[in-house]
Amino acid sequence: MTRQDHYMQVAVNISNHLNAYRKAFTSYNLENFNTMIKEVAGQSARIEIGETFKQLESALLQRGFLIFPKPGDSPDGYYRVIRANSILSNLLNALTVVGPDGDSSLARLLVQLKQRPREDFLDEEHTP
Repeated sequence: MTRQDHYMQVAVNISNHLNAYRKAFTSYNLENFNTMIKEVAGQSARIEIGETFKQLESALLQRGFLIFPKPGDSPDGYYRVIRANSILSNLLNALTVVGPDGDSSLARLLVQLKQRPREDFLDEEHTP
């Protein structure tokens, strides 16, 4: 039987991978998640849309990562694991969470993104 610590170990492995390569996000398909859970919980373990996916999602959230799209919303079975405090996460939240201040929040974020110097910007003023 798959226990919560198995899901947490998968979340730790994903977290370590993203941290090692300093990535804000990476994509996995459902079969990748199944391979990872089998490595820590045995060959009978599976992650399926429903409760087991929610367990993985919860473990990743505890490690500071989100899964997008939500379980069951992916037409091709691919999911993106996104660092919760990243620009991508902030943009995703601003686009998907609509509320009374939603348009203003999205506009502020877009202005901030527009003002950021691009890494490939070669202006002498912005060159390190």
